[in-house]
Amino acid sequence: MISPGSLIEYIDGGTFQCGLVTDVADRKIQLISQNGRELSLATSRVFTVSRRRYPLEQRRELVAESLRQHAADRAAQATTIDLAELWQVVCEEDNAEYPPDFLAELLFGDQVSDDQRAAFVRAVFSDALFFKLKNGLIATHSPEQVEQLRLQRQREAEKALLLEQTVAGLQAIHRGQVPEETTWPERDHCLHWLAQAVLFGSECPEEEFIRQTLKKAGLTSPHAAQELL
Repeated sequence: MISPGSLIEYIDGGTFQCGLVTDVADRKIQLISQNGRELSLATSRVFTVSRRRYPLEQRRELVAESLRQHAADRAAQATTIDLAELWQVVCEEDNAEYPPDFLAELLFGDQVSDDQRAAFVRAVFSDALFFKLKNGLIATHSPEQVEQLRLQRQREAEKALLLEQTVAGLQAIHRGQVPEETTWPERDHCLHWLAQAVLFGSECPEEEFIRQTLKKAGLTSPHAAQELL
């Protein structure tokens, strides 16, 4: 339960932030952030709440310094957590949902600290391959879901690599160089897509890929694509 003195975590700008609650009223909390600012926050944005209550009488600079230390410790500890090993223990029940405390205790033992519990939630949030946060609980992905997510990540990684190689290759051509096939294995395919995009525009299936590549390569002049052929 959130109350004055609770150390809470919320997300701001895509990253976890720690805050010390100074007041609670009407689904809103007042807090001091780890940057030393006074903020008002909806209780629905809170991810974790400490069991321990912290004193409110300290100077704001000391509170902020302490919060930053907690944030750093939790972030570092989150990177050491092996979610795959924990998932192997609980994956037999498809789509099961567990309180974060239960899973954290499986990881760390019965005496789970606030920082350990928060680090576990951070780890789940940053890597949703095996688990996902759902209405305050942690849902377990089935083996089939994990395999689908792995394949999706593999395809995304392959697409990102192809994009990177194509950008470098087109930039080399623009400089008058001939890119080696060893550094651009899909060179011939990509140049064919480029030609098809020039000829057929949006009717070319790879037109969007070529458009992204030209933009990332900085080749955005009206005739850039034709000049590369």
